[in-house]
Amino acid sequence: ILAIAQGSSELNISVVLRESDVKSALQELHSEFRLEKLRPLPERVEKHVDLVTLGSGQIGRSFIRQIIGQKHFLAQTLGVSASCIAISDRSGPVLNMKGFSESELIDILEIKAQGGKLRSGSQSTLGKPQNPAEQIMGVVRKDLFTHAVQKGIVVDVTGDDTHNMLLEFIEQGYHVVLANKRPLTVPMDAYKHMLERAAARKVAIRYEATVGAGLPVLDTIAKLQSAGDQIETVLGCLSGTLGYISTQIGAGVPLSQAVREARQLGYTEPHPADDLSGLDVARKALILSRTIGRNLNLSDVETKPLFPERLYHADPDIFVQRLSEMDQEIADMVQKGASQRLVPRYVARIEKEKLSVGLEMVSENSPLGRLQGTDNQIVIRTRRYDSNPLIVTGPGAGAEVTAAGVVNDVVAIATSYFGV
Repeated sequence: ILAIAQGSSELNISVVLRESDVKSALQELHSEFRLEKLRPLPERVEKHVDLVTLGSGQIGRSFIRQIIGQKHFLAQTLGVSASCIAISDRSGPVLNMKGFSESELIDILEIKAQGGKLRSGSQSTLGKPQNPAEQIMGVVRKDLFTHAVQKGIVVDVTGDDTHNMLLEFIEQGYHVVLANKRPLTVPMDAYKHMLERAAARKVAIRYEATVGAGLPVLDTIAKLQSAGDQIETVLGCLSGTLGYISTQIGAGVPLSQAVREARQLGYTEPHPADDLSGLDVARKALILSRTIGRNLNLSDVETKPLFPERLYHADPDIFVQRLSEMDQEIADMVQKGASQRLVPRYVARIEKEKLSVGLEMVSENSPLGRLQGTDNQIVIRTRRYDSNPLIVTGPGAGAEVTAAGVVNDVVAIATSYFGV
């Protein structure tokens, strides 16, 4: 501080700083006095949210398109306006603190659809790529956190470990919406710390799209719990990819052929082993488990992959070829089950003493047994819904439905925050 003076009215203080210190000083003032809670700037409507989107892959682009498409509905029906002030990819974020215009957003979507980068110069001086998180947060700290954002929501649609990044956003007063499962499956101590910091900063963390895409799974569980019900068990088919493969092998298609078809249809990850390992389903099961109050870690999930480790190969084509060694074993299991009116399903089980995911033979007349194709299903048994459990079924995969779940969470925060 070079100089400081108090006004004659005793209602204002003037401070003179070096220009290089202005941004950091403003940041400290806003943090100390929580100025983000003040009314918006005059040119902003009162019910306004600023969106920061981490990730611009298929889900991220679908989310932005849906925000554009629902602009008039949000304004006319809920009295809420939303602006995208920052969008990031692995090269870093692009920012516009007044909000990107619709035409600018469309240009950004086109760049990403063609495989382009949002920022140039993402290489270090040594010619090596910077860590994506460092690349993003370096710009965010310098150019975003130094501005007053009254109603900020950070939307994480990446597949990266963004836990520490989200903590920084929370400390800056941002609400959090997730389609990314990884921040919710960190070790329990880190998970609890994130929830505690969010509570201390009075911001929400919503993550409906992490389980069942756009299906109202977590919202249903939350409503049951708020009504005083007790969740006893949750069973579910939580992977559209594994749902399709299970349906196919149940119909007599060899495992290797079913996986090959799923790849051709675009249902699998670039490497099918990422789906067949069961890890993604294990993460979803852990999120469900923690949501109903179980203090468990990812290592506590009993995970049964659809293939033995010896068949893995880094080349996805070779890996799929090797899966043919499993064809007869799977066919025998399916045939034996069929004689007992059982069908194969990849099931997540959240029970009192057990948390597991793996291929099971279930009754063909059960809700899970009647499930077909890529649809997801969650069977919730509670103290009240015991003999006749509550079932949520529908599309559980795809960028559009997942993005719709993200939009629903954004709207829920906006309407709750403003009391609409």
